[in-house]
Amino acid sequence: MDKIVELYTSISLTTFNLFIFFSAVSIVGHEVIAPFGIPDAASNGIFLTDLTHTMPYDGKIKAWTFYAGRTNTLYLQVWRPQGGASFQLVGQTEVTPSSTGVHRLELTPVEMFDVKAGDTLGIGWISQGVVNFSNPPSCTGDHTFWTRGRPSVHNPGIILSFSNFGHCRTYKYNAEVVTGNG
Repeated sequence: MDKIVELYTSISLTTFNLFIFFSAVSIVGHEVIAPFGIPDAASNGIFLTDLTHTMPYDGKIKAWTFYAGRTNTLYLQVWRPQGGASFQLVGQTEVTPSSTGVHRLELTPVEMFDVKAGDTLGIGWISQGVVNFSNPPSCTGDHTFWTRGRPSVHNPGIILSFSNFGHCRTYKYNAEVVTGNG
């Protein structure tokens, strides 16, 4: 019996070590640091907040970090380019922050969802915006896209067309992306 337990322990530890070795973690999006700026005043909007920040590899969303300037319901999203200005909703996490300030939301394995290299981040809200933004000192004005709509009625798989927002904004949120099971 001791030999079986010893062999099982050896295999379990080896498997665990291999999992850690092959797992990767990346943060996609903007740093959630001061200055925190102001929350968006628009309502019923969905923003692709920075098309230059995309998923570096296939993986899963494990956590979100954001600065809430309001305590309204927020939809933290991932969108997949479909060509032109069309994007498909890959997944979203609905959250209503209990207070303003910096929040980190760890997802359970059931809440995590798959992403692919090249997917981009988005945010949505029904009432006024939740996530604060600041205006970067230099920007081309062509990295933020938006559409009107109620994010609560959109399920993963829907394809929407977005328009260039025309303003430079750095929204204060990001996603933790992991390979494997996190």
